[in-house]
Amino acid sequence: GYRRAWPRDLYHKALAFLAIGDVATAVDILQWFKKVQLTGDRIGMWSQNMWVDGTPSWGAYQQDQTGLPIALLARLVEIGAVRYI
Repeated sequence: GYRRAWPRDLYHKALAFLAIGDVATAVDILQWFKKVQLTGDRIGMWSQNMWVDGTPSWGAYQQDQTGLPIALLARLVEIGAVRYI
């Protein structure tokens, strides 16, 4: 089964929630991204895919795994749902 979280899929799901007016769930997804953001020499990145607790699964890199969580933050700031700190 599909048991891993992919940043690009979560980004698209967050946009779908925004499209139907469910801003709170989109913010929850952003908060999850914040919780599982990588640290150390990979700070500011997310894994290509991970288990729901944030543990990285595969080791490959695709730019969307870093760019899309940031794009989600930008969109939520733009609509006033969160403040950039």
